[in-house]
Amino acid sequence: MSFRELQSKEEFDSAIKEGPRVVFVFVYENEIPASAKEHLPAYLQSFPHIAPPVAFDIAKAPEARNSLKINKTPTILIYRGGQMLVAVEEPNKDKLEEVEGLFNS
Repeated sequence: MSFRELQSKEEFDSAIKEGPRVVFVFVYENEIPASAKEHLPAYLQSFPHIAPPVAFDIAKAPEARNSLKINKTPTILIYRGGQMLVAVEEPNKDKLEEVEGLFNS
């Protein structure tokens, strides 16, 4: 499973309205970190019922930084029905384990 790259804030807004399914958004600046490229796709395969994960380069839409309240990158945003459920700044294994319940609800 790989990330679908969003090219604009408009694409971002459309992607997060994926109906009742959970949407996993990986927000980064300029380049997806190598560790995320290596580990996140395999991790997300454990949750086949979520929407296909997307990635968003905040550098392509700097005005989105404030509206999305992005203070640090990378940040993972979890949405359902267009509503943000949680933001995880500088994600790691422990932080992801804390929010896994959202993937199953």
